[in-house]
Amino acid sequence: MTLLDHLFYDPDALLAFVLERLHRHGWRAAATAPAVVLIASLGRFLLVRLRHRAATHGAHCLEILAPPVAELAGAEALWGNLLGLLRPAWKQDWRPPSQQPPA
Repeated sequence: MTLLDHLFYDPDALLAFVLERLHRHGWRAAATAPAVVLIASLGRFLLVRLRHRAATHGAHCLEILAPPVAELAGAEALWGNLLGLLRPAWKQDWRPPSQQPPA
């Protein structure tokens, strides 16, 4: 009988099997789990650092200044585009303009 058969036909036997395994080998899991978490966290940290270093290699910092005089129509267009960028991806309408419903 497989473990899946035990689950369907005798859940108490499956629970006893799992508890017996934990009792016999639980100390190994208790000893290795923190090490696995530590190694995975360190690996993720190093991966993020490497990606950041690769993405910023040769990068420049730009400072974009506002124009001294702005017209109302330009401000409305700017804020309309900025609000469109801030919309979450699941809420954006990815259809072409010809297929979008009228506003």
